[in-house]
Amino acid sequence: MEESKKDIAYMGDKIDGIYKEVTNLLTENSKLIDPRRQKEIEKNLDLLMRLKRSNSTKHLKDLTSKVFEDLQDQTIFIKDLNLSEGDREKKISEFSTSGKTISDGFIKGINKLSKASLNLDKITARIGKINTFHHVLSFLLIFGISLFVLIFTMWFWIFANNISDPSDILYFNFFMKSDALWYLTLFVFWLVVFTSLGFTIINKTWKSKIAYIVSGIAFLFFMISQFQYIFNWIS
Repeated sequence: MEESKKDIAYMGDKIDGIYKEVTNLLTENSKLIDPRRQKEIEKNLDLLMRLKRSNSTKHLKDLTSKVFEDLQDQTIFIKDLNLSEGDREKKISEFSTSGKTISDGFIKGINKLSKASLNLDKITARIGKINTFHHVLSFLLIFGISLFVLIFTMWFWIFANNISDPSDILYFNFFMKSDALWYLTLFVFWLVVFTSLGFTIINKTWKSKIAYIVSGIAFLFFMISQFQYIFNWIS
């Protein structure tokens, strides 16, 4: 995670540099460029600055590429300039060369980033998967704990009632020999333990998570198959 933060900061610094260089280039050549096209480029530059700390490097690269493509587009220049054809071509050539220099510097830096560190898009996707697994576990754990509180309260009430009135043994035996009630108790116990232990593999691979889920479900079926031995007083 620390590496991804460094990569995002690096990308942001590169975009800061692009913004400054391209803005200066546009300002110095404002008389050469169509005002409408210049506003479009500046709009994309502003958007880049707002999104520069984004995890989506692909979107940032696409937006940056659009800026560089516009700088190299010959149609952004005003046709009717008070310059000779030779001077006009010279200024356009100088502008295009400066734009390409900025573009090459950015591409070189991004290639260096790609080789030196993990791909941010993959990291983002992995974080998303981890968060999804975490959210599912959290929901199941809260659900399990809620059921556990209800079951515990119910059993506490049953035993407390039996202690206060031992003569009503039929009422007590009804609950103690209820298959459905003990199945529910067994399931709630399994759910709380299963989801609690699941948090220990949050950062593991999906193979490990799938293996854990399969093992947990298999253990649940094993307990169900052994139900009559675990709760032997029911039969």
